[in-house]
Amino acid sequence: MEAWGVKIMSNELMIVLAAASMASLAGGALVAWVTARQYPGTGPEEEGRRELELLELREAAGQSRRESQAAGQHARARDAELAEAQAHIHTLEDQAAAYLRQYAQAKNMLKAEIRQKTQLQTELAAAGARIESLQARVQEMEMERNAITGSLRRLSA
Repeated sequence: MEAWGVKIMSNELMIVLAAASMASLAGGALVAWVTARQYPGTGPEEEGRRELELLELREAAGQSRRESQAAGQHARARDAELAEAQAHIHTLEDQAAAYLRQYAQAKNMLKAEIRQKTQLQTELAAAGARIESLQARVQEMEMERNAITGSLRRLSA
């Protein structure tokens, strides 16, 4: 994980690395202590036993070093997996944000279309009322014309 440009490992990976490092340090310190220790004059059998212990300690230190290196590689691999997962998460977050923007745009367009439809329905209702008013006026004028025409026919006859 990266925060403010600083690489941060997970707690699990740091614990594994710390344990491996401690084991490696302990093995190395034990080998150094046994090698530097002064023994009183001993016989060849004791010297052989000490050499065997020394070889075993060196082998243990080497094993600890290899385990430490393996734990470090494992930690780096897990760190790489974590970085890849975070990149994927960021991609998904970007996609979700894009979908949300599209949704908001579509919602705004729909609201605008609903407002326009309502306005057109209002205008249509007003036009319908105006048409009815004009039709009533036309009928009224036709009735007046018929009345005038009837009166003129009676006068002419």
